[in-house]
Amino acid sequence: MIKQGLTYLSQGKKKGAIKKFKEAASLNNAQAEYLVGIVYEAKYIDKAIEWHTKATEHGIKDARINLARLYKRKREPKEAQKLYIEAADDGDAYAQYLLYQQYKNTDNTKTNAMANAWVKKSAANGFPPAEYAYGKQLLKEKKYADAKEWLLKAHDHGISAAN
Repeated sequence: MIKQGLTYLSQGKKKGAIKKFKEAASLNNAQAEYLVGIVYEAKYIDKAIEWHTKATEHGIKDARINLARLYKRKREPKEAQKLYIEAADDGDAYAQYLLYQQYKNTDNTKTNAMANAWVKKSAANGFPPAEYAYGKQLLKEKKYADAKEWLLKAHDHGISAAN
């Protein structure tokens, strides 16, 4: 059913895709719940939230980032932040990098320290933009050998600015 739904989706037939994904979801398929949420995201935020919440409850960790983004669109930043932190604490490198980006541009020492901690975790988890950002941070701190290591990793992962 999921394969059929993906085929419909690739053909631009969203209604057919949703029907197949919902059939699979009715059989307790969490991935199908996640896919229904993705299809609904463009036009139906509340429906997308409902389906991503189900997927999250059934173990699809990637749905948390989608939920956070949707709550941000609904102008519910506290709920979004909670989900980003939950995902980041669970080792999601992308969520860690997003938190770094949120915290990095402040004059607050505590917030800057949080940004630095998140970018380091994200880089350690192999997220290339974080490897680059962490390398630049280490350059500013005059930790040249460590900076070089991270910038080379970023370069090896396709970040041309790391040159």
